[in-house]
Amino acid sequence: MKRTITTTLVGAAAMVALAAAGAGCKKEETAGQAGTGGAQAALPAKTGFAVFPATSSFIGGVNFASLRSSALFTLYKPQIDAAMASSEMAEFKAACGFDPLTQIQSLVFGGDVQGKEVVLVAKGVGRAQIKTCGEKLSATKGKKFVSTDEGNLTKYDVDNETVWAAWLDENTVVFSPEKDKDFVAKRATGDAGLAEGAEVMGLLKNVDTSATLYIVAGSAALAQSPATAMVPGVKGFFASVKLGEGLDVDAGIRFDTPDNAKKMTDMAQQQIAALKGQQVPAQMAGIIKIAERAEIKQNANDMLIQLKISNQELKELGAVVQQMGAAFGGLGGSGSPL
Repeated sequence: MKRTITTTLVGAAAMVALAAAGAGCKKEETAGQAGTGGAQAALPAKTGFAVFPATSSFIGGVNFASLRSSALFTLYKPQIDAAMASSEMAEFKAACGFDPLTQIQSLVFGGDVQGKEVVLVAKGVGRAQIKTCGEKLSATKGKKFVSTDEGNLTKYDVDNETVWAAWLDENTVVFSPEKDKDFVAKRATGDAGLAEGAEVMGLLKNVDTSATLYIVAGSAALAQSPATAMVPGVKGFFASVKLGEGLDVDAGIRFDTPDNAKKMTDMAQQQIAALKGQQVPAQMAGIIKIAERAEIKQNANDMLIQLKISNQELKELGAVVQQMGAAFGGLGGSGSPL
């Protein structure tokens, strides 16, 4: 998809989302509950998960308020600020008058990759803001921008390209980059959307939607990866990452049978056990120590993985990653990668 003025705003939020890492799984809760930590859930609102088409094979969400308040965000804020100071983002902030990293409240995404039916729901950016931002950005690039409201729908025309958006309220927008007016309108009303019995809805019941980041992927989404063929009977994946003073990861892989789940769990447990007592380079010792603490167990058709990392360990891991990056970069000559 070509980058347009109208996709830049949601695209900026998506880039921040992909840079985030975090989870926390509450199996006692149903999909859509906020969890016990008091954090606001990253949920679509109004239409619920029916905002995503019935064919959806993956769903994820990012809670930016949780991300911004975390120790990890504070630790890497200088690097994040430097990345956001790129010419493109600096131009965006100068023209639009706001920083998507600090204004976006949540981003929920999902859909069907094969059918190009990907839907994003961004909360925290106003309808009037996008109109003003689009006009100013277009002016800086010498392009024509027209925003036309039709009830809760808005058509954005940039040169020869049209993008439709639907507003659930004045600060919550439903966006599908490659779909037409009818599709976006149906997404806003939940028409032909995800039903409770859908595969990904079953996976969603295993994650805490108030976590900093959560994601689930069904069999159709996993089939897109060649690595799936190496895991017999895999049917789904779910994970959430919760950022606070440290990082809590709670994830799982769903299999077609309990037997396949047991085989993979046994293999993973053996690999973790094999790490103990191994002689490794000093810079890898911290990573191995953390990996050894991973709790891996079976629950019916699922292999479950739980891991907690402290803020101090995150700092140490960050230092190791930077050292490794510098070492690999030096191999290419003049500090450049190979």
